[in-house]
Amino acid sequence: MPTSFTLRTSLAGAVAALLLAGSALPSASETGPSSGPDGEAAAAAPAVVPALQEWSGTGETFRLPVGARIVADTADARALGTSLEAFAADLRAITGRALPVAVDAEPSAGDIVLDIDQTVADSPVRAGGKARDEVYELDIADGVTVRGETAAGVQRATQTVLQLFSLDPEHVDVPAGHARDWPRAGDRGFMLDAGRHYYHPDYIEQVIRTMAWYKMNTLHLHLTEWNAFRLDSPAFPGLAHEDSYTEADIARFEDVAARYGVEILPEIDLPGHATAIADWAPATKWSCPSAANWFERDFTLNVTKPETEAVVRSILDEFIPWFRGPRFHVGTDEYPTGAAQAQCPELVEYAAANGYATTADVFVDFIDRMNEMVKAHGKRTVIWNWWDYDQQPTTAPNKDIIVEPWTGDYQPYVDQGYDVISSDSRRFYVTPGAPPGGSLQPDSGWINSSFVPADDPQVQGYLISRWSDNAFDEPDSYFDWFARRPQQVLADRAWGGPAAPSNFALEERADALGPPPGVITDIPAGAVPVTGDVYASGEPWDAAGVPEHAFDGDPGTSVDLAAASGGYVGLDLGAGNETRLSGIRVVPRSGSGPARLLGGRFQGCADGPDAGCVDLAVVRWRPFRDWLDLPVADTGAYRWFRYVSPDGGHTNVAEVRFLSDPAGTVRTVVHPPETLRALGDNVVTVELENTGPEVAEDVRLEVRARGGLDYRTVAVEVPAVPDRLAPGERHAVDVRLPLGVDAALGDYRVQATTSWRAGPDPADGRSSTVRTATAALDDAPVEVTAGDGVPVVDGDRTTVTLTATNNAAGPVRLTVTPRPPGGAAVRPGSLPVRLEPGQSRRLAFVVDVPDRPGVVRIPFDTVITHDRVEYGGPAATVALSVPYPDLAAAFDRYGMTRDDDVAPEWLGGGVDGDGSSISWDALADAGVHPGGTVSHGGFEFTWPAEGRPDHLAAQGQAIEVGAAGSELGLLTTGAYAPVTGTGSIHYTDGTVTEFELADSDWHVAPPGSDVAIAMPYNNYAPVGRVNRPTYVFFHSVPLDPRRTVEYVVLPVSDQGGKFFHRVFAMALR
Repeated sequence: MPTSFTLRTSLAGAVAALLLAGSALPSASETGPSSGPDGEAAAAAPAVVPALQEWSGTGETFRLPVGARIVADTADARALGTSLEAFAADLRAITGRALPVAVDAEPSAGDIVLDIDQTVADSPVRAGGKARDEVYELDIADGVTVRGETAAGVQRATQTVLQLFSLDPEHVDVPAGHARDWPRAGDRGFMLDAGRHYYHPDYIEQVIRTMAWYKMNTLHLHLTEWNAFRLDSPAFPGLAHEDSYTEADIARFEDVAARYGVEILPEIDLPGHATAIADWAPATKWSCPSAANWFERDFTLNVTKPETEAVVRSILDEFIPWFRGPRFHVGTDEYPTGAAQAQCPELVEYAAANGYATTADVFVDFIDRMNEMVKAHGKRTVIWNWWDYDQQPTTAPNKDIIVEPWTGDYQPYVDQGYDVISSDSRRFYVTPGAPPGGSLQPDSGWINSSFVPADDPQVQGYLISRWSDNAFDEPDSYFDWFARRPQQVLADRAWGGPAAPSNFALEERADALGPPPGVITDIPAGAVPVTGDVYASGEPWDAAGVPEHAFDGDPGTSVDLAAASGGYVGLDLGAGNETRLSGIRVVPRSGSGPARLLGGRFQGCADGPDAGCVDLAVVRWRPFRDWLDLPVADTGAYRWFRYVSPDGGHTNVAEVRFLSDPAGTVRTVVHPPETLRALGDNVVTVELENTGPEVAEDVRLEVRARGGLDYRTVAVEVPAVPDRLAPGERHAVDVRLPLGVDAALGDYRVQATTSWRAGPDPADGRSSTVRTATAALDDAPVEVTAGDGVPVVDGDRTTVTLTATNNAAGPVRLTVTPRPPGGAAVRPGSLPVRLEPGQSRRLAFVVDVPDRPGVVRIPFDTVITHDRVEYGGPAATVALSVPYPDLAAAFDRYGMTRDDDVAPEWLGGGVDGDGSSISWDALADAGVHPGGTVSHGGFEFTWPAEGRPDHLAAQGQAIEVGAAGSELGLLTTGAYAPVTGTGSIHYTDGTVTEFELADSDWHVAPPGSDVAIAMPYNNYAPVGRVNRPTYVFFHSVPLDPRRTVEYVVLPVSDQGGKFFHRVFAMALR
């Protein structure tokens, strides 16, 4: 039974008071008059994000009148361009009032005047880049006057005006006073790694709009990586990944960016991170593995070849004009450094023959040549720092290049005379990696309390870098979980106004503002904490860990129950107070708290504090010390809400807020369908009811929807609603969610916003309620699947079968086209098929396979046609395995080196792709020798010989056996592990059994692992010996001794990408 506590929470009132007072935001000059408590609140600096540099409030308010206009002169309207229309549209979305744009009109009382005025006092900062262009002044009295020194200053000011109206409950009143505002840093924004991970175009549009809301001005789009080139031009057929951005997509992004004053800084990363280019243009490849295979196969282009310069020039000449900004980024990071360069004869000889002092100078020269290519388009080049990292150049890139330091502090590059944009990996990297994530995460607390922008004209600004390493196929929302809060905090601190007391306070200000118009968040703006009596499952560890701390509004306190597992803490709302939640916000405890929150569950309970409970939200990704948002899809109403700790968590949590939709006179309820279906009706019913005593006038309903995972938006048409709702009157409308055959799987968030006036006077303010609901599209519109596993081919021809299924509500036409690799042929070359709703069909293809052992992967592309419109369909890949005569014949990689030669020319990527290898000398110390016997687990294994490939990365290879036994033994290790996969045993009588294989990383021996070989160090090509434990693991697989094993098919990793089992030996006994 739970232990009951009697604290009645009152967070709703506390939070409201905090926000009304402008949070803890001090004004730089508060000289306005005060008229009691209300006047004091009005005179306080408004709680906008980022905070205003200076504010002088009068204690009065300005109400936006009916008939107000947006006024600008002709020259200013031309300079502001589409941002003028965007401001008018956003203002209408917030206030409900459509203000016309009056060009060259004489301003009247109540108007909003936008004025580009070069007499505005200059910014007091010396920072470089855009910092001095965005100063503005804002005067609010009987109207609103914005004066910016440039169009950019006016654009920033309009976001302040929009936020001021958003903060007012009726969205028409703003505090009167004078603001003078400016940024302390020029570039303020972040980088999206859209090379490794494809972000949906709708998501990128929402990113740009949200950046502008927080006065961020630079979106760095990293558009190419080793695994994908994401710009699709017909001039380069075959170069772009199937998920890429066309010129029309880029124009769409640039249009949105222009409306909100955001620069898109595009990046094509060269000469490293370029496997996709090298595969497309093989003439650009190196002959020496140490230069080519730095992190991945053919990772770096061969900068010594004229063919490479020609390819790079043609790519830059094609794609630079797609972008409108003044700068272009060409990457230049993570190409091979000193030791690897020295191991490449092709590079060494080229440097000597062409008069370069060092091999590093060859790369510097290539950077300068790319700089000239960029400058030929009238743009300025941006690069990452790298040319002097772990290498010894005698020269440096041209000083007209902007350097983006990421390996450490920017000051050394300032000292050399470069302009810089700081993206320090120690402070500003968001690299979650594979789930549950959290590999690199900024400290929002440090950014809020300690980060101060440099007042230096060479420092252009600061960007958070959001990398997608080892998370290529995760949803867009996965990356937002880690990046959203640090972005908000950096936006505030890079602008540099008065700091909030903590990152938590700043984040609460951002939550109170809500998102910009048109952007749906996981928790709707205005959601309020529920209140109730605190209860818990047991006693606290000590007085510092009492259950009340979960609901006391202070992230500095926390719950710490004595019982390590099975604990919970919650709120009892009381009889008759059942409610549904719109979301949950939580802060982990400091120290070990984030790790202890992972896997925690938030539940609603219908029958008691610990009875009839269902999960409302689960912490699936690694938490960190910020306010974290958890959406709630369950529409049930509950009396008890609780947080249930994972085992070992001691119910550690700092703050929990169970949030419900705010009460309103016009009650709004959203009823989504149980499931969604592509091409289906997908009817969402929205009910409106006037629960108040007055007539609700000028009633308006807006419904928006977006994907819950990839954030793509859904266009929704809303039928008309009655203009007036009398007291007690109800009205329901049906809204259809039009999901096409390209709809993404997962939850869709539906948000209904109802607004109205409480009286007939058009000058009255508007009230609103926001309600959300969630519906799921569980079945892909069209599925094309191959069979499980990797079939073994016995002969030179086989038949493969794909299954195509139409899960959509309407008929589609599907065309499936094989793309066989060299040496293989597939018939027919294309297969069209019509699929009725719910229909599945099997599609057969005849494959002629190469007459050599190996795994043949055949991709199949699909095109879906509906209503004469073609859409890219799901891809499928069939893998076929032609058997090797034995394991050694399948070895195709080197992973062992001598201590006196750690970077031989033939090494390539080594064990995990970066030049790391097992030491032959360390193996000898462990009693293992080339071609010798390793005895373990009752098996006698033959260790690989030296001087030839010594292992393989398991990916479905079939190995001939032709013998019987009771067990199969394997010696393996994991690269980019832990890694799991399923292999299979094929007997001569046709029987097939499967086995699971799980490997830890080759430097970690977790409990329960069976270590066959342990070594104290490994070799690393750039530096030599690295003192860290290195392991080879043993696995045994039971066999049926009555049958003869024909083949063993090695596992394909479940994780994909770089994750492989590395296999060194196999034996039967």
